[in-house]
Amino acid sequence: IRSLGYRAAMIRLRDEAASTSPPPSQLPSASRRVDRLEVTLPPRK
Repeated sequence: IRSLGYRAAMIRLRDEAASTSPPPSQLPSASRRVDRLEVTLPPRK
């Protein structure tokens, strides 16, 4: 549960940063790695 809250906070922070930051191409590679990880994980319901 703690990790899910942490993950939700990271997604929220990333979304806020995306709305006020340069294009994703200038973000650290770590951010893109997280994006790929989320894409490969099946959604939990």
